[in-house]
Amino acid sequence: MEVYKYLHGIYRVDSSDFLPLHESASLTTRGQTLKLAKRSSRTQLRQNFFCNRFVNLWNNLPEEVVMAQTVNCFKGRLDKYNADKRFSMEW
Repeated sequence: MEVYKYLHGIYRVDSSDFLPLHESASLTTRGQTLKLAKRSSRTQLRQNFFCNRFVNLWNNLPEEVVMAQTVNCFKGRLDKYNADKRFSMEW
């Protein structure tokens, strides 16, 4: 939810330094348009920073979840996505 708030401008902070968008995010035909760039890190400490922990999780979310209009809509869609994913894994 924090990544959503940063990327959609709810927090009045320039997040492009610590949550950079992938260069080809607007040109991709697969996935979503707000993909984050994964930064390389040499230390375990740097890998656990906020900006590195959630990149893979965020990039795996579908377009309809990421582009929700409000935070509450995002929460609902994220819960539904996780429930559907859990249900499909049980089968």
